[in-house]
Amino acid sequence: MTVYRALRADVDPHVVTIDESEHEVVRDAGEPAGDGVFLIDRFEVPGEEADAFLADWDAAHAALAGRRGYLGARLYRAGARYVEVARWSSPLMVHRARELLPADPALYQVSG
Repeated sequence: MTVYRALRADVDPHVVTIDESEHEVVRDAGEPAGDGVFLIDRFEVPGEEADAFLADWDAAHAALAGRRGYLGARLYRAGARYVEVARWSSPLMVHRARELLPADPALYQVSG
C-alpha cells in the first residue's frame, strides 16, 4: 500500500492511498516510482468507454514523455474507477507543463 500526502494543506483529498491488492495496474509508463512529486487524477469511466479512455490516456502520456521533468506514470483500475499517479521531478516542472495538465493540479509526496 502506498500513501500520498498533498503538498498543500488546502487540497482535497489531502491523503490518497493506493492499495495494489485492490487496484489492477493497466498502464505503466516511464519510471513511475521513486523520488519527486506526484500528480494524482481520478476518473470514473463506464465500461463501454474504457477503450476510448485508454487510447486518450496513451496519447496524453506520449505527449508528456518528452516534457522535461516528466518521469513516468502508472494507471490503476478498480471497476469503473481509474487512478493515475504521474511522477515529476519537481513542482516547477509540473508548472512548466501546465498547458498539458489539469488547470490547478494537486501535487503529492509519498508519505512515510
